[in-house]
Amino acid sequence: MATRPLQVSFAVYVVVSTDWDDTRFTDSYLRRIEQLREHHPGLVYSHFFAPYHYTDPEVSDAREAQIEAWVKAQRDQHGDELGVHIHGWCHFVTAAGVPCRVQPAYAPNDTSGYVTVLAAYTVDEMAAQLRYAVQLFAQHGLGRPTSFRAGGWTADLGTLRALDATGFTVDSSAMRPDRIASWRGYLLYDWNEANWTGITDTSQPYHPSDTNITQGAPARPMRVLEVPDNGILVDYITGPAMVAVYEANAPEGRPVTRPTLFQVGFHPPNFSPTYQLRMETALSHVDAHLASADRGPAVYARISDLTRVWR
Repeated sequence: MATRPLQVSFAVYVVVSTDWDDTRFTDSYLRRIEQLREHHPGLVYSHFFAPYHYTDPEVSDAREAQIEAWVKAQRDQHGDELGVHIHGWCHFVTAAGVPCRVQPAYAPNDTSGYVTVLAAYTVDEMAAQLRYAVQLFAQHGLGRPTSFRAGGWTADLGTLRALDATGFTVDSSAMRPDRIASWRGYLLYDWNEANWTGITDTSQPYHPSDTNITQGAPARPMRVLEVPDNGILVDYITGPAMVAVYEANAPEGRPVTRPTLFQVGFHPPNFSPTYQLRMETALSHVDAHLASADRGPAVYARISDLTRVWR
């Protein structure tokens, strides 16, 4: 009888995150998010949800209630995580009791606060925004969030200190800067290149040093686990390129020798059919390697679950 060697592998934790820059979009975008799950039944999302959903004057009361019900259903019926995403929209920042900054901005001619570098806020100012987000989540039955991503990935050590002070345990703002090459010539690219140089496709979760945001620290000066957005968002990468990132972290036919992260994601407000197709390509590759089907090491995971793996 033919035999084959048994290969024991660590898990590849697959995180699919969503960045809610706003909630001013039609139901067709929500439907595409639902379809993606239907096509990949093991999928769980880590939603970086928008606390400014509740302060945006352009969102009607009816739409506010509808979106809220939808995200709660994703949590309650499918086990999704509800974390926090913050762009510095002035209507949210001022409601948090913080003077709104519109500079430095990473795109011109926008005074809404949306394109403000979030790291421009002091630790205390950022902590006030985070506490207000936690308050809004509690008021609306969304639970206590523990994960965060900065708008434009523009988190610095001060942002992480604010997260640490307000009880958040995960940040996922680290990213490979050259993935957003379409922003060359704008502050968004230059800022992220300066802040996140050293983050690559194979960067793994770490507890940051208190002097260098891209370096891990064995002494763990902060409780926050940095979970790199190593497969970036679908706006900036093709389906085959996401597959290549997975393969860089878990080469075909070889056991994975340590717990490993593969993260991809998208923005609900612009989740177009093109972007859905890119995600379908990436997640079909994941599904072909699912541990639950005895096909490989891949395991869909919520981002905050990783704090039990990377301690």
